[in-house]
Formats: sequence, C-alpha cells, structure tokens
Amino acid sequence: GNKPAYLMSQKLLMGQTVFQAVGAVAYVVAVGLYIHFVITVNSTDVCKQRAILYARRGYTWMNCDVSGGDAAVALFGLVTAILYTAGAVLTFQTIRGVRRYLEERDRRAAEEATSRRSAQSAPLKAETTFV
Repeated sequence: GNKPAYLMSQKLLMGQTVFQAVGAVAYVVAVGLYIHFVITVNSTDVCKQRAILYARRGYTWMNCDVSGGDAAVALFGLVTAILYTAGAVLTFQTIRGVRRYLEERDRRAAEEATSRRSAQSAPLKAETTFV
C-alpha cells in the first residue's frame, strides 16, 4: 500500500513537484518544436514536388498540410502537459497540507506536555469537604 503523505519525505514530495512542473513545460516545448518542424518540412520544395507527383497518379492523400496524425500527436502532448501540471499542483497542495498537519501535531503535543506538567505540579485537592 501507499504511505500516508505525512510519513513521506518532504524532499521526495518537492522532487515530485519539480519533476512534474519541468515535465509539463518540456511537453509544451516539445509540442511546439514538433509542430514547427512539421510545418518547416511540409513547406519545402521537395514536399510540394512530391505532392504534385502523387496528384498526377490520382493520389489525393499526399499534401503538404499538417495532417490529422500530426495534430493528434500534438493534442496528446498537450493533454500530457495538462496532466503533469495538475499533478504538480496537487502535489504542491499536499506538501502544504502536510506542513500544516505536522505543525498542528507538534503544537498539540507541546500543549499536552505543558498541561501534564502543570497538572502534576499542582497540589492535590480533596473533592469533598466534611464539616
């Protein structure tokens, strides 16, 4: 099973947050570069000549536009970037919650220790008095 978040190392949680944030940025950059290179390759004279050659033979599927497959790859990359971003946000919120929990736990432990010491140092009193 999984450990509760408050038992995990704070460094591990921070590392996970950084990894997910960097992953999200990297995916967005990669999608941008991919689309840029697809458009660059499709705008060359070689691509246009190929499209003309295929069109002469009756093949209309060959063109120099961004295809649906390229768009699907880009969409998959962007969805992955969104999921990485959501994971980074949730991990960051978990870190904040764990810090609050640990601070509250330490504060309560200190209060209990203080109340135990003061209860032990007080003189004993009788609960009832007889006349």
